Parts: sequence; structure tokens; C-alpha cells
Amino acid sequence: MIERFLEFIAKNKLIQESDKLLVAVSGGVDSMVLLHFCVLAEYDIVVGHINHNKRAEQSRADAIFVEDFCNSKNIIFEGTIIPNAYWKKSNNFQNAAREFRYYWLDEIAKKYDCNKVVTAHHKTDNLESFLSHSMRGTSIHGLGGIQIVTERLIRPLLFATKEEIEYYASIHKIPFRKDPTNDENNYNRNIIRNKVLPELLKVHPNNFNGFHSTLENLRENKILFNSLLESVFKKFVFQKKHWTEVQLKTLTTITDYKLVFFQFLKQYGFDKASSLNALSINEGQNLFSKNFQLTKHKDQLFIRKKRELVNFNQEFSETDYLNCFPFGEFYISEKVPELSKESNVEFIDPSLWKGKKRIRTIEKSDRFQPLGMNGQTKNVLKFLRDKDINPFEREQILVLEIEGEICWVIGHRLDERFKVKSFDENGSMLKWTKYD
Repeated sequence: MIERFLEFIAKNKLIQESDKLLVAVSGGVDSMVLLHFCVLAEYDIVVGHINHNKRAEQSRADAIFVEDFCNSKNIIFEGTIIPNAYWKKSNNFQNAAREFRYYWLDEIAKKYDCNKVVTAHHKTDNLESFLSHSMRGTSIHGLGGIQIVTERLIRPLLFATKEEIEYYASIHKIPFRKDPTNDENNYNRNIIRNKVLPELLKVHPNNFNGFHSTLENLRENKILFNSLLESVFKKFVFQKKHWTEVQLKTLTTITDYKLVFFQFLKQYGFDKASSLNALSINEGQNLFSKNFQLTKHKDQLFIRKKRELVNFNQEFSETDYLNCFPFGEFYISEKVPELSKESNVEFIDPSLWKGKKRIRTIEKSDRFQPLGMNGQTKNVLKFLRDKDINPFEREQILVLEIEGEICWVIGHRLDERFKVKSFDENGSMLKWTKYD
């Protein structure tokens, strides 16, 4: 079986000679056989064990068992206990456990510079997942089964069934701990494992081979499906450095555009209802998923990771430099004015460069007299919207205020009242360098 293990790894290019692995080991038969194979293959490994704190003394005995085994093999061991308070935050034990598990494993991988995390999922787990997702209702993505590779997470036992793993452990006398809760039918997954699957295998003894063939077909179809979707996405989606833009006019020309748009938004954590809602929201309105924000500007939607708005407000008097982190840097110098096409450079009348000065974020009520508009006042945010500046960009724009009056919408337009009167004498040159 070790030969099949190594062949599966080579075929799927899971482990390279330079890799350092964090192996997740519960102490059960699956993970102990996985650890056994990793030792035989002489991989550079660290072992991580999570005590779910649900079986009191038995859970502690599991942790001691895994640690003692690692000590006997000179393997680095890291363990943790999930506090009881953590379970109170969730109504779903299995989901909460999974979330904590992967978070903690990722942290330990970083601690020991492990570039891959290895888990003991096997072919029987894959069939259980397929059945569970099928009965719950899912898409082609959910029917694809457990992935062999997910980012740096690898699952090199997916070639073997539970029965094969248990047989190998018995023949080679590999020690392991048995978790009695796996025999209890308190969770849907356990019911599928203990009741549904055995009955299916009675009807179709070769179920695993048929399932494997179905799974391969689904994976191929999923690859084709994703490829076709990506080619459609390129027609209406444009990736910028800090956000993603969706051109609504182009989107609505595509056949079944609502379904296409949902497939696109799914990757940002939006459900079907949210994707339909996004097509009808008003200018400046926001929608949020767990990690992303979506907003509308004219005929475009903009998507980015959620983040806290930064309010900047810095008063200054005489200075030639001001650091406006995280927005940019502000410089002041005396220089004979010159016409410049650079929006980040402006000259103002030096006689007005006095009194209290302040650089701050824009407020909804802000108004100024844009240069070239014959003294007409305009709301700053409306001015920026009319310049076709999207909401995410507007959040990064500051104003320069002198004695309570807006002098410059920085990087965009000077106020008429502060323009230089003469190009023959020195003026106050203002320069803005925006952080990338």
C-alpha cells in the first residue's frame, strides 16, 4: 500500500523533496496510517493534534498517545485544546470544529515554515461527502467531492478506502486510538457512514469503482464548466488593483445573465438572493457578504474586501511636509507658478497660505467653489461622482482646508478663491503623492 501512496503523490505532484509538511493527526486509524507512511517516506514533518475537548479523559488520552508516538520517532509535536467557550459560539459542532481546525493548522504551519498541510481524508470520506451533498442539495461544485489539493492543503490518502486502511493497520500492527463517538448516529455524517453506506454497498458491491468513475466525470465537467464561465466573465468583469469592476450593460446582453452573474458572485460569498438584489440596487448602495463589499456607481458594480473606513483629520500650521498615512504625503514649497497638467500639483495665492490648515477626509456636507465654474459652489461628493470617480476611490480622497474653507479637493480640483493672482511671483506649490 505504501507503493500506491507514493504513486498517488507522484501522479498528482503533491509533495516535492524540499517540502516541509504539517501532518494533522487525531490518533485514529486513518491519521496514524498517514503518519506511518510519512515516516517511511522520510518526509520532513511536524505533527499537529487538536483536542476537541468533547470526551474528557478520552480526549486527553488521545493527545498523550499522539505526543508519545511522536517523541518515540523524534517528530516535532504541537497540540492544542479547543476551549468549551468556543463551542457556545456555534450551533453546529462539526462546522465549528472544522473552522477551528483549519485556522489552527494554518497558524502552526506558519510557525514551523511548513508549506503544506496533510490530512487523512480517504476514498470512503469522499463517497460520504458526495452522498451528503447530494441529499442536502448542491451544485456541480458540491458534487465534485473532496479535492486532492486545496491551496496548501493536500490529501494523499484519497486513493484508499477505509477498509483498506484498517486492514493495512492490522497487518502492520500500527497503533491507533478508537473514537467511540464515530459509532454514534448523532450527526448526519455518522448516519450516512454507519447506516446508509453499508446498505448501498450490499446492493452494489463495486460501488466505490462506480463512484470513482462518476467523480472523475464530474471533475472533468467542472473543469470545462469553470473554463467556459471564465471566458464569459471576461466580457463584463475587469480586475483592478484594489477592486473588481462589473460592467452591467455588457452583463445584461449575455444569455441567462442572472445565472451567470450568480456564478460570478459566488466566489465572493454572495448567495443567489444577493446576486439578484445586486442587479437592482441604487447608486451608492452597498451589499455585504462575510468578507466582501459590493457597491454601485452608475452602470458599474465594484467589489472589494470589507474593511474599516479610515477617518483622517490632521491640523497643521507651518510645515513643508505632512505624512497623511494611509492615504499619501503632502508637500509645500515656494515656487514661481507654472501651468501643470499634473492633477497632484497645484499653486495657490501665497497671501492665503496662513492661519489654521487641516487635511481631512471628506464629509457629506462639504462644499467648495471648483476652479473654472465662475464661483458656483458644489457639493464635493457630487463633484467627484460627476467626474465618474467610484465610491471606493472617493473614500481615499482628502480635502485641504484653510481657516474652515476647502482650498483643494486633493488631486482633483482647486477652489476658485485660492488660485494664484500672478504667474510672475512665487506661489505656494502644493504637491500630493498618493500611496499605492
